[in-house]
Amino acid sequence: MCRHYAGLLQDYSAPVEGSKQLKFDDKYPKPMMTQFWAIFAKYMAAYWRMPEYNGTRILLALAVGFLFGAMFWRLGDKVYVLHPSHVPNLCITAVHSHMTTYKP
Repeated sequence: MCRHYAGLLQDYSAPVEGSKQLKFDDKYPKPMMTQFWAIFAKYMAAYWRMPEYNGTRILLALAVGFLFGAMFWRLGDKVYVLHPSHVPNLCITAVHSHMTTYKP
């Protein structure tokens, strides 16, 4: 069976004698926006098929929002004074912000 497919591969690897070179008028088969919407629709369909993932993301975002809201509660009127107890909050916020936006 392997030899059979190897022979077929060898036969189809070279163009048939007397055939013309393939030439396409356009660089792409469809316009750019058509390709974009096709890929976007496919991505969104796959993305929303994972309700556990999306629910977890929403709950985690709410939890982190409440956590940061509690850490910085009533600090808006004391902008001029950077108290030493506020420094860890700022560091945690910076690290979390970096971790959520960094995509390897």
